[in-house]
Amino acid sequence: MKRFLSLALLPLLVTSCDVQVKTETNMQPKETTATQADSGKKIIGAKLQVKAEKADEFVAAAKAVIAASRAEPGNISYTLLQDAYDKTTFFFFEEWKSQKAIDEHFATPHFKAFGAQLKDFLAGAPAITIYACPAEKKVGE
Repeated sequence: MKRFLSLALLPLLVTSCDVQVKTETNMQPKETTATQADSGKKIIGAKLQVKAEKADEFVAAAKAVIAASRAEPGNISYTLLQDAYDKTTFFFFEEWKSQKAIDEHFATPHFKAFGAQLKDFLAGAPAITIYACPAEKKVGE
């Protein structure tokens, strides 16, 4: 339980946001409104359960999408973590400057290619949470 609690608090350790949580169960982008697009920084947390026999292939594909995503102008950070106790559980943590940056990311060829590969790697539907940070403050301020 401790390891999940600490990972769940990771975004709050970095910043203190007016958190609005939106949980998705698939990797399909949704249409956004103008208000969402202009609402400030976003942090995405995605938990993926990968088939054991596909873990190495998944990591190789993830490294490619991470490198390309980090080069996008709207990306702040893009990290993949592997559960220390369950080698088939992975977590993506991404920081984006805005919803617009996320929408542009979803339209990139590298993201679309990675999304097409996921069906072969995943053992179930991913759980994705998007945190909105419209009034970002450092912890303790």
